[in-house]
Amino acid sequence: GGEGNSEYARAVTSVAPRIRWRPLKRSYNLTIQGSIGIPTGISTKKQEVLGFSQVYFLTQFLYNEPLSKRLFLFSQLSLQYSFQRDNAPAVFYTPVSVYLSYLVPKKTILFALANYVPIFTKSGDYRYTFQAGGGAQYQVSPHILINGYYALDITGKNYPDFSSYSLSLRFMIR
Repeated sequence: GGEGNSEYARAVTSVAPRIRWRPLKRSYNLTIQGSIGIPTGISTKKQEVLGFSQVYFLTQFLYNEPLSKRLFLFSQLSLQYSFQRDNAPAVFYTPVSVYLSYLVPKKTILFALANYVPIFTKSGDYRYTFQAGGGAQYQVSPHILINGYYALDITGKNYPDFSSYSLSLRFMIR
């Protein structure tokens, strides 16, 4: 069947409500956000490619540094803990990401990205991947944002060689 083949494995894997906080009142550069990922229950075959259906907690530290009126350097440190399930061990991820973003008029951002994702398990298993890619973000309205990107696995250790793409729809409550 094609369901476990990476060419055909597509699904909404989780829903993740989040909260954001700006700890410095006079600076919009630093943001801290937290979320909880709730799996949607994808099939076991698709989990082979898209990841296990695990509940996870995620905390992210985001820093945005303007380089010019339209060019930005955005960095992100994440701490994610995925809880153990019958078919998946508990896992701790600490991704570090850097984005070079260009603001195009009309609420569009184009960006290049680099990710380093170390992965730790209780058994002491250490894995990692390094990815590079690019994407775009468009703000449809004050409350709706669309984001899409492609990331290519450059190198890794004990990590499946899956390049990935992501398409997300965000609804913001102010």
